[in-house]
Amino acid sequence: MPVVKFWGKGLLASVDGLRFVVPVRTINASPSPKYFAKKKGITWLNAINDQVIGIGQMVVPGTPRDSLFILDALQAG
Repeated sequence: MPVVKFWGKGLLASVDGLRFVVPVRTINASPSPKYFAKKKGITWLNAINDQVIGIGQMVVPGTPRDSLFILDALQAG
């Protein structure tokens, strides 16, 4: 698309995490009273660059330390 060249050169990235309560047993779900009360949950990390192209995503345990997985998500993409 011609308009993409005005957005950037693809050198900047943004990572966002969405948290979900998981009602079933899974290896990725973790308890986090701050986000899920007494339930377990996950965080879905999604990374995009400044040309709005997805460059990585990953499901990680839903704990306050989920930002430690950002580099893993970029490598997996």
